[in-house]
Amino acid sequence: MVFVLNRRLIVLSAGLAVAGIVLYLNLYAPLLTRFRTQGEACRLAEAEVTEARDLIAAFKAKEIEKTLIQEPQVSETLEEVTRTGNQVGITFASVTPHTPEEGEGHRVLPIEMELESSYEGLGQFLGELDDLKGSLITVRDFIITPKSEDPLKLTARLSLNLYLAEAEHAG
Repeated sequence: MVFVLNRRLIVLSAGLAVAGIVLYLNLYAPLLTRFRTQGEACRLAEAEVTEARDLIAAFKAKEIEKTLIQEPQVSETLEEVTRTGNQVGITFASVTPHTPEEGEGHRVLPIEMELESSYEGLGQFLGELDDLKGSLITVRDFIITPKSEDPLKLTARLSLNLYLAEAEHAG
């Protein structure tokens, strides 16, 4: 009986071993292969994303560098800004550049503008600021007040930022 019990134990153990091998070969081994393949695909995708990120950063740096103007070009740029405003019906009461502020890798020239316009003209002007060639200008702040005598007209006070190259590059 001991021999029969040992034989059953051996047969059961062998059966479990065979079942384990079958499970390994049919389930685990293909999963390992698939895992390795997917891991390699992930590493390749990560390398491509890193390369694309580096290209985007280089493009942004080049684009920003291209649009930073030198201080002697400020007057010409302000003339372009006022010309653009005049083309959409804006009347400038004042345009006042202030002292440039230091930024990281650039300087910012704050510009205060007081103007009169229609709502549509102001909207067109603000949209055109983004399309100016060779300069980077952003709107820092604005206050719009409708004129009491003509509600379709307004007065506005704009605070703009004109981005300049660092002083050491302005040679």
